[in-house]
Amino acid sequence: MRRLNPLDFGVAWQAAKKMPNPPEAVLRYDNPSMRRLVALCYQLAFTMNDGVFVLGCQTAADLMGVSDGWTGELLRRLVRDGVLELVRKHQSRSGGASESSLFRYVRRAAARPGVAS
Repeated sequence: MRRLNPLDFGVAWQAAKKMPNPPEAVLRYDNPSMRRLVALCYQLAFTMNDGVFVLGCQTAADLMGVSDGWTGELLRRLVRDGVLELVRKHQSRSGGASESSLFRYVRRAAARPGVAS
């Protein structure tokens, strides 16, 4: 799997802000931060051949201008809701190094109750 570099994240973030939100974001979420995170994940998955991408809470937080705790909660919710699949959980390494989680964009989130599709 090709590793993303900081430029990839910046390009994906700019595309996420400019492109219309993916249907999964519009149908399911009212929260603008959640919609923007779905759009970022969509763009990151689009750049990878197999749709699997690495995304750390801190990287997402830096791009979105929110706390890493908040992006962690949002990412966990996207996994619970079936928008993302967690391929590999964040792994801490000795000496303070760590590897961010790997996700796959699944694109199968159903509309929230009460919303026509």
